[in-house]
This record gives sequence, C-alpha cells and structure tokens, in this order.
Amino acid sequence: MRSDDFALCRAKILIDRNKLDAVNDDAILIDLGSKACKQLVQQLINKEEISFIEIFEGKGDAESGKKYLASLLKENNVPYAEEDLVLPDQEEYSVNEIVKIYKDIKKNSIKNSIYRAYKDVETIKVEAPKSLSNGYDKLQSMVGLTEIKSIINQIISAQKMNKARRDMGLDTVCSSKHMIFTGNPGSAKTTVARLLASILYDEHVLNKNKFIECGRQDLVGKYVGWTAKQVEVQFQKAKGGILFIDEAYSLVEKEGLYGDEAINTIVQMMENYRNDVIVIFAGYPDKMERFLEKNEGLRSRIAFHVDFPDYNAEELCDILKLMSREKGYILDKEAEKKCRVIFESACENAEFGNGRFVRNVLEQAIIKQSSRIVSEYKNETFDKKVISTLSASDFDINAAKIYKPTRIAIGF
Repeated sequence: MRSDDFALCRAKILIDRNKLDAVNDDAILIDLGSKACKQLVQQLINKEEISFIEIFEGKGDAESGKKYLASLLKENNVPYAEEDLVLPDQEEYSVNEIVKIYKDIKKNSIKNSIYRAYKDVETIKVEAPKSLSNGYDKLQSMVGLTEIKSIINQIISAQKMNKARRDMGLDTVCSSKHMIFTGNPGSAKTTVARLLASILYDEHVLNKNKFIECGRQDLVGKYVGWTAKQVEVQFQKAKGGILFIDEAYSLVEKEGLYGDEAINTIVQMMENYRNDVIVIFAGYPDKMERFLEKNEGLRSRIAFHVDFPDYNAEELCDILKLMSREKGYILDKEAEKKCRVIFESACENAEFGNGRFVRNVLEQAIIKQSSRIVSEYKNETFDKKVISTLSASDFDINAAKIYKPTRIAIGF
C-alpha cells in the first residue's frame, strides 16, 4: 500500500467514527500530510456539516527564535550566557528546533555556566561494567566437581531437546530435578547450589533466578499445626526457583515432635510443586542416608544424588591459587611449596574444612603479608608486585599449625 493510500484509509476511519454521533464534542486529529487525505477532507467540507480547524506548527525568524529560547531557559531556571543563544544559520525556525537547542543547553548548563573551568573538557561515556562471567562459567572454573558439572550439562541438554520437540509439535517430557548433595563442610555444596539457580534460570529451566536457603528452624513449628504451614511458606518463597534445605538430617536427629511432620509435608510439597520448585537437600553423607530412610517416598522423588568428595592436597593448592587471583594476589614458588605441605597435613585429618580451610589460610596470609610489608618498607615506597605477591613467610600463620603432619616411628 502506498503512503497516500494509507493516509486516506486512516482519515476515512477517523471520520466514519465521528459520524456515529451526530453531535460529537470530541475532537479528532487528522494528519493532512498527504495529498489524498487533503482531497478527502475538501470533499467532506463540501458535502457534510463538519467543522475543521487546521492545526500546524508555528515558525519564526531568528529574533523571535532567540526570544523564545531565552524564555524557555528563564522559565526553567537554566543558567546561560548570551553567547549560548546561538541559532543555526537559516531563514525560519520551528518550535521543535528551538526546544531541541534548549535541551542541549540545559544538558550542558553545569559545565558551561556553573563550572566554566571545565567547559572545554570532552564528555566521556562511561559504560556499565560487564559481568566477568556467568554462573555456568564460574562453575566450570571451580576445581573438581566433575559429577555435578556433568549433571548440569545433562539437564541443559534435556531442556534444549524439549524446546526442539515443542517447536516440532511433539510431546515433551517433564522429569523430576530434585537433588541431594552429600559431602563434608567446605566441599562447595552451598556454592554450587547458588550457581545452579543462576545457570538453570539462564537456560530457561527455571522461571526465576531464585535461591531460598532454609534449615530446621525454618521448617519445624513449635506447636501443633504450625509445621505444615511453615513448610508450605518456604515452598511458596522458592516458587520458580530452588529451595535449598541445609543439614536436612537435623529434621530427624534433634528432639521434638514435629520433625516427621515436616518431612511428610516436604514430600507432599515436592509433588505439588513438582514443576515449580527444585528441592536440594544437603548434609553429611552418613547422616543423609538415615534421613532418606525416614520416609519411603522421599528417596523415589530425588532424581540426582551428588557426592562432593573431600579435596586432595593438589586440588586445595589449585583452589588457593584461584582464590588468590580473585583477590588480586599471586604466590611465589616457595609459597606454593609451603602451602602444599600445609594441605597434605590437613588432608590426613577427617573433616578438615576443605575450601573453608583454604579461605582461612589465604585470609590469614594476607594479614601476615600486610604486617611484613609495613615492617620491611616502613616509610619507603613499594611497587604493585610487592603488594600483590605472597611469600612463604606469609604462611607462618595459626591456620597452618592446626593440622600437624602424621609422624610414623621406624625402628625401636
């Protein structure tokens, strides 16, 4: 359809609507920008008792334009100087053209009038910083965790296949995604669960990037009838995302009459919110096994059982390097050797803390390094390399003395 034809149709629609009411107080605006539309209006003026008022944008010369510009600036309290009232060289100026000049002056008024010393400074566009990486990249950069990385890839692949099937008009399969994470403290269970919420949201598996963490105190009520309501409240909070139940075994271990009620309600809610909430239970391996035995329907509703093994000394060294880089530090060769000895001793002990132990070692080493640099350099200056490097002596810290190497006596 040509532009004139489009304008003609639009005018007919507007005028036909006006004819529905013989006496209509409403005003209807008609674009007279096309030749066809003008011809139609002229025909209607000759045949119909319709009043037309032509509205057009006013124009003026340079003098009137400057006066109008000055009035806009004064009315809106925009500071300006006479040299700011400069108009482009042309014969006429429309209202819109003057308003645009006014807006430009207003935008630059602080620099041009209030802080004239900065008048010649060029405007610098500052862009919002881009995220260093998304949840998936962060998970892939973490040390170890081979099993959970594989499971997440499976879930993402299944989501992509479901989308392809929907596009082809085929039925889709909605499978359970509830999980149980078992492992000792510091093995990254909570960290991975948080990243999982972000990853599955990015991949359109979850409707919301929502992570709700709760424990026994959030699920078990003090009085009869309270527990079921508290459990449902947590599911409502997590709707569209992940509900993370930490130390889930405490529901059956601690004294109280309502732990069983909480578990039974959780099982029911897992079914009711099957497509809206992914539940992740977390805790120690042996204790979580007893927790699963408490309710027959609980184990069958959990699709993935992920074990988070303790890290070995080499993995702990890799974690330390990763944490150090994130904080802007590097370790020299001697510091790396010393840390390997520290971590080898720690790994010989049960429940040594895994990633938490590494974080404690790094934080104490940074404090020790700060004290060393201040003592060594005093009032002297030091460069970026000095302040960014952790040496072996910086790891002579309390955390390194907690776990002693196992000594084996040989001979008599």
